[in-house]
Amino acid sequence: MEGFSVTQNYKKRPHNTFGAGRRICPGSHVAERTLFVTMARLLWAFEFHPKLDQFGNAMPIRRDGMTDGMIVGPEPFEYASHDPWTGDVTNYS
Repeated sequence: MEGFSVTQNYKKRPHNTFGAGRRICPGSHVAERTLFVTMARLLWAFEFHPKLDQFGNAMPIRRDGMTDGMIVGPEPFEYASHDPWTGDVTNYS
């Protein structure tokens, strides 16, 4: 997927988040690389797990669940983050 955002050919990109043609965002490659580094560091530093119910079973997460509307995003879900260095477990919803 390297180089998708910097090409002028909109048919070769999987999305049009940064515009197309002459109006393409000049910093799109910086944004994509920053997002990659941020996600890689989060995955390196923490362990992410589904939240557990009262019986200790993992609560399912709908991986393809999206919100409705003009601006879409993933459906809200609950998860737990484990810090391997301190042993702290934090629940998020």
